[in-house]
Amino acid sequence: MTYEQVKKLMLTEFKRLCGVYPETFQETVKVVADEKILQKKSGRPSKISIEDQILMTLDYWREYRTYFHIGTSLRRRFGLRFNLIAGIYNYELYLAQN
Repeated sequence: MTYEQVKKLMLTEFKRLCGVYPETFQETVKVVADEKILQKKSGRPSKISIEDQILMTLDYWREYRTYFHIGTSLRRRFGLRFNLIAGIYNYELYLAQN
């Protein structure tokens, strides 16, 4: 599911799916967005929104699914999914610092 689909869920369903409340999710988005502003801009911009990237990270942490499975459930191309592995670890670092 993409964030556009997930944000339409009721509060309890959102918490059950993601493991965090919507307010916590939005705070996480803010922390990551603020960190991305400070990053050096190199390469192509991501095709996936910050919200979807965080949703993938939470999905990985919650279920320890393979990246292939996560990417398939989000209907992304294989190359793009494989490249997001580093992004998931980066989000772990950002969130651990804050």
